[in-house]
Formats: sequence, C-alpha cells, structure tokens
Amino acid sequence: MGSELQVIDAQPLALKREQAGMLAMATMSESEFEVRLVALKQGQARIKRIKQELMEEDAHYGVIPGTKKPTLLKPGAEVLCSIYGLRPDFIPTLQEGDGVTSPTLRVTMRCELHLGDIAGPVVAVGYGSANSWERKHRYRRGERACPACGLVGQVIKGKADFGGGWLCWSKKGGCGAKWPDGAPEIEGQQCGDVANPDPYDLENTLVKMAKKRAHIDAALTGTASSDLFTQDLDEQGPSERDHAAPPTARTPTPQRAAEAPEPPPDDEPAPREPGEDDGPYERHGVEPPARKAAPEQPSRGDKAPCPKCGKSAFPSKFPKAGQTHFCGLCKLPFAPGGAK
Repeated sequence: MGSELQVIDAQPLALKREQAGMLAMATMSESEFEVRLVALKQGQARIKRIKQELMEEDAHYGVIPGTKKPTLLKPGAEVLCSIYGLRPDFIPTLQEGDGVTSPTLRVTMRCELHLGDIAGPVVAVGYGSANSWERKHRYRRGERACPACGLVGQVIKGKADFGGGWLCWSKKGGCGAKWPDGAPEIEGQQCGDVANPDPYDLENTLVKMAKKRAHIDAALTGTASSDLFTQDLDEQGPSERDHAAPPTARTPTPQRAAEAPEPPPDDEPAPREPGEDDGPYERHGVEPPARKAAPEQPSRGDKAPCPKCGKSAFPSKFPKAGQTHFCGLCKLPFAPGGAK
C-alpha cells in the first residue's frame, strides 16, 4: 500500500516538472502568453529606469575599462532587492586548509532571496566565495627596515656619485644611518611579495567578501538584471584586471604631431624654476625618486644661451624684468643680452 501511494504521488510531481519547462510555455494560451510578454517587457523597461533614476555610477555600479557592461556593486544589489521586495538570508560555510596544498581559510556563502520577509518563499539563490590565497590576501609587501631606528620603508639607495650604499632617510623622517653596498643587514632583508604570516586575521574580511559576492549574484539572478550588469570584474585584484582589454587609445593625427612642441635635446636638463631642485635627496647624496612625466605644454618662445654655461635655456614660466629666461643647469634667471 505504501509503495502504491509513492507511485501515485510521484506522477503529478513528474508532470509538474515537465510543465514547468518549455512545455509550459508551449501549452500556454495566446492571451496568457501575450500578457506575460508585455509584463516582461515592462519589467525590463523599469529595471533600466531604476538604473537611470536611482543608481549612481561608482556608488551602485562601476564601469571597468574594456568591458561592455557595468559591474553591479553591493549598494546597487541592495537597491534592486529593496524595490523588488526581496529579503536576503546568508548561509556561510567555513573550510580550513593546510596552507600548503589548499588555502588556510575558505569561505563559501549561499544567499537566499525571500519574497517579502525571511518567512517568505525563496525566489533566487546566489553563491560567493573568498579564500586566503587570493593575491590581495596571500601576500604582503615586504620593505626594508632600518636596523638602527626600526623604521620600515625608509631605507633608500644612495647615489653612485656619493659613494652609493644605503641611507635611512625620507621626507617623513629617518635617522640618517648609512651602510655600504652589500651590507647583509640591509640587502639580506626580504623585499617584494612576502607570504602573509597571519592568514587567520582575514576571517572576517573573507566572510564579508563572500557575503557581498553572493548577494550580488543572487540580486542579478532574482531581478533578471544580467543584461544590464555583470559581476565578473567587481572582485578582481590589480593583477587580474591588467588582463582586461585596455581602453582604445587615440592615434595622433599628423596635424597634432606637427603642433606638439619639440622636446629638448637629450644632453639638456629639463628646465626648472628658481628654488626647484631635488631637495634633501641631493643634499644627502640619495638618488631621487623618478618624477612623473609632465603633461605637454605649448611652446613658450625661443630659447637663449645661458650667460654662465652657454647652454640653451627656456623662457621662464614667471618672467620678470631682466629675468625672462631660466637656466635649469645653473639655476640662473637671466635676460638674453644681459650682463654675465
């Protein structure tokens, strides 16, 4: 008797499953199909309107260069769920590994979207995960520490003209201690990417990241917004984003190339104004950090020979009477034809 009841109960269930797929749409009446089609079109139009009127770029979604669709962010997922009356519920799973063949910590999050409140039916499910082997968590940036004062990141390479070596100095401080090239207490320190020694400090961070990823995944599924948003690049680190297609660069036209000012010869130093130098770097015999390339400037006029060194000098950015030009090599303001 019990087996007969099971067979009888299973038949309607199998029939319902068949009718829930393509068969359900095929057996739908024309009038009902038209009603649903109009409703779906209206729903898509309203999602687009929500994006236009209630969402802001960089707050609810972000545009990653080289991608076709904007990336949905957590605040945007919250807006969509709020409008649709969906309540998220999160179910986490924490796994521990040996840190050698598997990540020390891995968090998998299941997000269930309930209609109305937490007691309502589940209408969509999303998943997200995070682990301690993601590049932004697995490594720390190792910097040299000063053996004398203990400051980290202040030890810099000295200029070869001043004997090279190493120096503890920066604009923010430093004890001024020096070491020769090859000093083991300096060059023996590990720099660059260093394995994170405290992976368990990441537990709360991993839970929050997995929760956010699962919420966005569920929101995209539950609101059918995948045609407007994507999630793929929201959580990628810098090394992964480097592989994204870069924005198309403009090719300079011949006219623009002709209008560009001619760069100074290689043997001429870049022009600098009075008082502009490498500051404490030169005074301490330290190689200054590389300067960012200055944006192209329009031509400021004809160059003139410096009365002291004879090199060509550019017109000054801030000309004064008798000081129309400035020699970056001598740091000398002058006027062409003036007295030496």
